[in-house]
Amino acid sequence: MIWKNALKYPVLAVGVILFTLYITNPKTKEYWDNHAKKFVPNSCEAVKERILKKEAKRWKLECPGTVRLIVKVDLTKRAKKVNIITQYRELANTLVNIGKLANPETLSYLKVVEVYLRSDITEIKAVTNGQALVELAQKKSQDAIAKHLKMTVKTQEIKVE
Repeated sequence: MIWKNALKYPVLAVGVILFTLYITNPKTKEYWDNHAKKFVPNSCEAVKERILKKEAKRWKLECPGTVRLIVKVDLTKRAKKVNIITQYRELANTLVNIGKLANPETLSYLKVVEVYLRSDITEIKAVTNGQALVELAQKKSQDAIAKHLKMTVKTQEIKVE
């Protein structure tokens, strides 16, 4: 009986089949989730887009929420051997670059900025907030930058085996 009615209205039957395929496709859920995110104010996505436009080809940026930014930097592909002092220098440069590349008004809304710096020796995890990075970008001397980093950034070293 269903087939008899389906043959009676072939366009409706094809429409129902295509709609079912559309609903069961996993890409559909991903598309609608991304579409819904466009209408939610998201400081992290704004900072991420701005940084990706300017630079950061070797950085991987993620936004797990609206006020949390995760930056992953991989130093394992460098030709030179990297020591721990070079890693911390690279971490400081990364934090300063984030502060300079991002819009200060938007960056100050980020509550958590995590930077993962991975090399052959260790992985360094640094945590700070957006307001600290805005202030860091305004510092000019190395001493002022070092003092500010010491006060605002928490780091953790993880040995790579």
